Amino acid sequence: MKIQLEAGGGIELEESNSLIKNCLITGNRTYWSYSSDGGGIVCGGNVVLINCTIYRNRVINGGSGGISIRGRRGDKVIMKNCIVWGNSASFTCNQISNPPSLSITGSALLEIINCTIQDPNVEPHCLLHYEGSWSTADPCFVDPGYWDPYEPNNAPMGFIDYLWVEGDYHLKSQAGRWDPVSRSWVIDDVTSPCIDAGDPSSPVGDEPFPNGGIINMGAYGGTSEASKSYFDGPLCETIIAGDINGDCKVDLKDLALLSSHWLENRN
Repeated sequence: MKIQLEAGGGIELEESNSLIKNCLITGNRTYWSYSSDGGGIVCGGNVVLINCTIYRNRVINGGSGGISIRGRRGDKVIMKNCIVWGNSASFTCNQISNPPSLSITGSALLEIINCTIQDPNVEPHCLLHYEGSWSTADPCFVDPGYWDPYEPNNAPMGFIDYLWVEGDYHLKSQAGRWDPVSRSWVIDDVTSPCIDAGDPSSPVGDEPFPNGGIINMGAYGGTSEASKSYFDGPLCETIIAGDINGDCKVDLKDLALLSSHWLENRN
């Protein structure tokens, strides 16, 4: 956890060309200054966020609890396969802020590709200069972190502070999700809607079988710790030639996945 007095509690990028991938940005905060924003991350310049989980970041005496877009006209911030959830701000824009700029420099464009964002339309003025769409379904984290009000941390004089208790942001799955404590696969009673919900053009990478042939959202998507795909029945444990999505059947769904990646070359 990083404590910032102005902007970018977790990460601050100004006039940057950056790629952030498979990153957990959780339990950060900014406070004290009336210019503070971006409890999780401030993005200035051309920034690409892929498979990031941005959760429970806070802004005190400011706005944009999760993400603040600060770039100028001509800049672009791309969010792909990300989860932005549970962030908060004292003033406005709990999850994300990218309003049109009133300055002569204009503002950066935000492109959203297959992401989950918690209730961004509650404050519609916060997200105006963007393209794309998103889901608002609960990602079903295994054990999300939280701010503990009963364990005071080191706060500046005059401020009430809380201790951040980190959690587990693997996605629940009835087919199995990785438990870093027991170092084993655990079966849940529900399956996250963020499984197999990423950009279909993204490679599934090291996701274990069965993986649905489509990458998961969130920080573990595309990795060996990605939660497994559930097909409303017993877990498929047999690898069949031609069965791309791992449901133990070779059908039109597999053909569609093959066609969508035909002649791709990802070295």
